[in-house]
Amino acid sequence: MAFTNIKTAADLATEAQASTNEQAKQQALTEYNESITAMIGQVPNTELSSWAKQETESRNLDQPTPMIDQLIISRGLGETREELATKVIANADVYAVGYAQVLGEYQAKLKTIENV
Repeated sequence: MAFTNIKTAADLATEAQASTNEQAKQQALTEYNESITAMIGQVPNTELSSWAKQETESRNLDQPTPMIDQLIISRGLGETREELATKVIANADVYAVGYAQVLGEYQAKLKTIENV
């Protein structure tokens, strides 16, 4: 009788480490998602999807800015294009720095896990 697929202690240890790594990666992903959710708050996805367009228009006021123009009208706060653009840019910059921090920490965790 021939034995096939016999696993050595080293094989079992490798499998156990791979399982542990996958669990650690899942935990890192969960923490990443929780951090992003905490940073974004209760912003609806439909609004979140407009942020890039708002930022692009705000940084390019010398071009047509239909979204910014309509936001000014719809908000009815008496803002100028420049005032709203300044607010959008400030928020975009804060978000970018926060997002970069969370993303960098997540990537560092993944590298650490992969190097185990």
